[in-house]
Amino acid sequence: MSNLQRSVFLSTLAGCLIWTGFPVFYQSTFHSKYSVSELYLYAVSGSLLFSLIGGVLADLLDFRKMAVLSQIVSIICLLVVFFFFLDPLDAPNPIWILVPMYFNFSLYQITESTWLLKCDQQEDLKDRILDRSRLLLVAKLVGFGFGPIVFLSLGKVALLLSGILYLLSIALQIRLIQKSGRVRNGVLERLTIFELCLSIKNEIRNPKFVFATLATGALSIPLNTVFVDRLLELSAPNYVSPFWVLGGISSFLILFMLKRIGFSKIWKLLMPTSIMLAILVVVGLSASHPLLLVTCSTLYIGLNTLYSFSLQHSVCAFANQERLGTALGTYNFFLDAGVQLGMLVAAFSPLTRGPLLTIMCFVILVRWLLLVAYTKSSRA
Repeated sequence: MSNLQRSVFLSTLAGCLIWTGFPVFYQSTFHSKYSVSELYLYAVSGSLLFSLIGGVLADLLDFRKMAVLSQIVSIICLLVVFFFFLDPLDAPNPIWILVPMYFNFSLYQITESTWLLKCDQQEDLKDRILDRSRLLLVAKLVGFGFGPIVFLSLGKVALLLSGILYLLSIALQIRLIQKSGRVRNGVLERLTIFELCLSIKNEIRNPKFVFATLATGALSIPLNTVFVDRLLELSAPNYVSPFWVLGGISSFLILFMLKRIGFSKIWKLLMPTSIMLAILVVVGLSASHPLLLVTCSTLYIGLNTLYSFSLQHSVCAFANQERLGTALGTYNFFLDAGVQLGMLVAAFSPLTRGPLLTIMCFVILVRWLLLVAYTKSSRA
């Protein structure tokens, strides 16, 4: 593992600890009128709002220094929350805490992705994306899994722990910047920030890209929460932790296998994968035994990784490499928007399970058609 990968692992771990741990800590400490789900919606909104601008800044400025700067801002936010915003006698509105903390996490994710994907141009793009995905998946497995435990055990001191992880990451990245020297930014020499922002419209005007990305977001975390709700309906809360852990492991194994498969072969797997995903959703959510549900959900989460990888690979491969940050920011924006739409449908939809399953299967199959059409139009 290189120093860059170590720094990205540490910073992603810090962000993921806060992502899952802080809302649970806030709710349990202040007994807020906001549910944990509502707090997560605040978090995702902060990430959603700044994905596009984060991508533009990654291209317009030195993405390495932007990554360091975003982590410094994160540390400042953590210190402000630690010293001023957690008075038990006067709990603030959580939006003033969550949106600044999470928008900055979104900005960092885009800048570090740009850094990782540009750092070794000699390696195949598929391998670079797979290496990045596996690295982030391990960090998220640890961070998401232990976030609530760490915050409930340490209280607000856990904020300082996340700050220390950010500091270690910054130290590694500053050393890398000093060794590598200045990065020449050709985009900055030819385009103004206004012109770079306008370049986003090229992707936004492609409906196949927009709807394929929205569908991928809606079929990820929101559908996982539907699986969790079904486990709770079956009075099987002890299966929730194995559900998340096994799902993460299955995603990791799929990413490991994809490194040994050519992209043309991956493409041929998408149609049968869509059919399999639809079957797993129907069988899993109709199951009356939690073990069968966890088995189906584990396979679903792993196979669904194939789609998120294929879409991200297409976005990066067809993007102007000097505007890679803008392309990734646009991709993250619609992915997060899809997550929010899916969460809203999963939480507030009046539909019964039968119609909901029909809609899910329809979206799964349509996503395959959209991704095929997007790739063909981009190549043309």
